[in-house]
Amino acid sequence: MAIDQSFRIAVITTPDQANADWINQIANDPRVGWIDQSAALGGAVDLVRQNRPDVVIVDRAVNEAEQFIRQMYTDTPETIYLAISQEADMQTMRRLMLAAPAMS
Repeated sequence: MAIDQSFRIAVITTPDQANADWINQIANDPRVGWIDQSAALGGAVDLVRQNRPDVVIVDRAVNEAEQFIRQMYTDTPETIYLAISQEADMQTMRRLMLAAPAMS
């Protein structure tokens, strides 16, 4: 029996970024077995809860990304969350890192 080693990825973005080149590049990567996206945060919650992706990429405003990751991490601690931010300061990075604290 072959082991499926492809990634399941969910992308949470804004409506104007739904067809961004970077999303299409990820979708065309042969290591990606499934990709879906949501531009609405309510829909994103359902998408992640129902599909349990391996990786969730959140490309939203910092406050929205932080809130989304905090909410979802309790339900899906096995999922890797990546936040994309145009704000490159250390305080923003710390906030996003702490959004999904280790739950031991």
